Amino acid sequence: MKFSSKVQNIIAAILITLVTSVITFADPTINIDVNLADRDPYLVDVADYYSVPYNRVAYIPQSGLDLEEVPLLLLLDTLIGGNLENLVGLRSSGLNYVEIAKRYNVLPYRFFTPVDFNVQGPPYGNAYGYFKKHPRGNWQEIPLRDIDLIKLAQLQFLHRKYKRPVTQVINIVQRDPNITRVVRHLRADKTEGSSKFVKKNHDQKHPNNNKNNSARASMKFKDPHKSNGKAKGHDKKGDRR
Repeated sequence: MKFSSKVQNIIAAILITLVTSVITFADPTINIDVNLADRDPYLVDVADYYSVPYNRVAYIPQSGLDLEEVPLLLLLDTLIGGNLENLVGLRSSGLNYVEIAKRYNVLPYRFFTPVDFNVQGPPYGNAYGYFKKHPRGNWQEIPLRDIDLIKLAQLQFLHRKYKRPVTQVINIVQRDPNITRVVRHLRADKTEGSSKFVKKNHDQKHPNNNKNNSARASMKFKDPHKSNGKAKGHDKKGDRR
């Protein structure tokens, strides 16, 4: 059976579309045009901070992983030199983040944001309690949990991306731990008055912190991975120290 040239062109166009669709779904690294209006502001900011194309970041929740895990996956991706698809695959297969970090030899201290006050209560109190009690030489042995890594990676992102004091970020997250709502808050909160409100709320919630600043200073940590600006300054391979 012979087809006219017009019909042949239509069939060829359909075949090309089908092949392109199959390749696109098989390889999440291929860039797919996304309408700017449809982009999630939270994912946009994470992609911008870690200098990763938006489509690669959007692939994470599309693969079935939680939005809360995105900063941790991008931090791990940066620390090991770029292997996001493998990280997503390992997590999707059931491997927890503690095991993934050990597999790539990423030590616990890489997830911490230094503070100069005593961090208490969820979601950070457990992790910072271990960090405070263990000597620096034993930080690689700190028994962190998956939730600790997730929340610590979020804190690092929120503090550095939006250039807010760690105290302020911790206070906001303790009031509302949902990462997408926190991002919306930090995006919208650009007035000095709002910042003062946050500080006032924190002072009322933690009155002992104001009475004894020296006690707050008992937990000063030097940032082992100090970085100005975006996250490009991280090591390109897992830390092996």
